[in-house]
Amino acid sequence: MRPLIIFSDVTVDGFMAGPDNDLGFMADDPQLGDKLTGELRSVADTIIVGRKSLPEMAGYWTTADGELAAWMNATPKVVLSTDSGFDVGGWENSTLAAGDVAPRNETG
Repeated sequence: MRPLIIFSDVTVDGFMAGPDNDLGFMADDPQLGDKLTGELRSVADTIIVGRKSLPEMAGYWTTADGELAAWMNATPKVVLSTDSGFDVGGWENSTLAAGDVAPRNETG
């Protein structure tokens, strides 16, 4: 089994933006960003995306420029959803993994 590397932004309210989708609160550190994304690109070969994240991520990365954008678009993506009819065609190299694939611990 391959290792799983999680690169995630976590928030209390589920949104990573201020009013009107403002991201001005984020510290801009291009040197750190280049280092982190460079390391990530050197070891990751698949991107796992949730169904709710896909439209915004695809909308951004398919129009972005630069090395990271090229990597995001070229790297295979697995989109997780319980909806087997969900369309992942808006972002190249995306595959749908649909259904209830994880066993659940049901009580009662």
